[in-house]
Amino acid sequence: MTVNVVDLPLGNGFYLAESLPVSSQLCTNMYPNYPETQGISQAQLYPSPGIIELTTTGPQPEEANRGAYEFSGNAYFVNGNRLYFIDATGNQTDLGLISGSGRVSIADNGTQMCIVVPSTGIGYIYTETGGLVQITDPNFTANGNAEIVVFVDGYFVFTTASKRFFISNLNNGLVYDALDFGSAEADPDIIRSAHVHKNQLYIFGSQTIEVFQNVGGAGFPFQRISGFVIPKGITSPFSVAEFDNTFCFIGQGANETPRIYAFTGSGVQEISHTAIESLLQQSTTLEDTFVFTYSFRGARFIGWSGQGGTIIYDSKASALGGKKVWHQRTSSNVEGSTRWRISSLITAYDKLLVGDSVDGRIGVLESDVYTEYGNNINRVFRTITLENNSMPAYFGYFEVIAETGLGLPDNTDPLIGMTYSDDAKNYISTRYRSAGKQGEYSRKIRWQQLGRTNRWRIFEISMSDPIRWVINKVTMEIQS
Repeated sequence: MTVNVVDLPLGNGFYLAESLPVSSQLCTNMYPNYPETQGISQAQLYPSPGIIELTTTGPQPEEANRGAYEFSGNAYFVNGNRLYFIDATGNQTDLGLISGSGRVSIADNGTQMCIVVPSTGIGYIYTETGGLVQITDPNFTANGNAEIVVFVDGYFVFTTASKRFFISNLNNGLVYDALDFGSAEADPDIIRSAHVHKNQLYIFGSQTIEVFQNVGGAGFPFQRISGFVIPKGITSPFSVAEFDNTFCFIGQGANETPRIYAFTGSGVQEISHTAIESLLQQSTTLEDTFVFTYSFRGARFIGWSGQGGTIIYDSKASALGGKKVWHQRTSSNVEGSTRWRISSLITAYDKLLVGDSVDGRIGVLESDVYTEYGNNINRVFRTITLENNSMPAYFGYFEVIAETGLGLPDNTDPLIGMTYSDDAKNYISTRYRSAGKQGEYSRKIRWQQLGRTNRWRIFEISMSDPIRWVINKVTMEIQS
């Protein structure tokens, strides 16, 4: 009999193949970390941050967040049908009515913050001196109802659900000219969104992206850059964001399924892998998906969230690991645990502030908090599929090397669970081990006498107690 001790990789992140025995790798509420030095293993798993409450604008679902924005160093949240100013300590000021109930689009020109309620023909301008006022210029809707607003070169730029986009007057979001509009020209598809990158205006259609620049002069100042057309459209108007010196979005070309792309300077490249693209294709709610970005303890994240779930790409881990590294986020009390509960994320007051999809809470992401508003976070990862060249194999032990001895506040044992499957579908009852009371730093987390498999085996590890779960290494003994 041959006995081998095998270290299992932890840096792959999320990858569910269409045939689960090929790959059933989960990485939920944890993210791979690739140390930039020699370590105990090539990659480790770190816990996602928790959320503490800064303030709340109300406990009801109809008071949930519709968008947030940092303007002149301050935090503004649209919760329910109101705009709120939130200061650094959580004090809130109700600034007035924002109509509708769906996600809003927000931009600013330095002195004015513009808020658009898509598809309604309603927009607002907020200034610190004049407060919140509705845009009443009749030319605001002369070229269609505004959907998305961005700012470039002194102008607010608005997309519409038609084939036109239009602009405000220079440095004034309250005044409009009905003749100040542009259109998709190279491929006149429906305009769906807009983004500004390196002071150029990218107009996203349903099948193409066209690029415009400000050429000045009399009349409409934006002119399409000849020949600069990207043959990909955007799937969700709220899915595009600046990230890592470029921008990323969910899109697709003609007769293609949705993918996630990063702009390369002249075209785009996929940052999603097949498992992510399968999730996107299965989703029936991509239209409502929104994007968020943030940095955390050296990692750089961009994520997309909607009713179908929350997926997050880690650009630094991807670069260091030489692969596309993704993970998932879920919240235990939200929509069957399929998505993370945040509805927006901004940086203000040197904090990561989040709006909520459940109610009017406004929270702070905290690295040393391991709950979300007091609710435990369920963390799960699965190993690669283990097989012995199609021969039977016996498993002597399975060991998780983690930071142990952290304990719970009441000095009880935090528990870590293990289960496994020999068919990639059915898992045995979870077996738990202690991760050590406070001070039990040498505690081993090991399961022994795990029996035989005739084909393959996949191990799943789960944790939910509120401690700092760091998985440094996973090792096992396999006999054949």
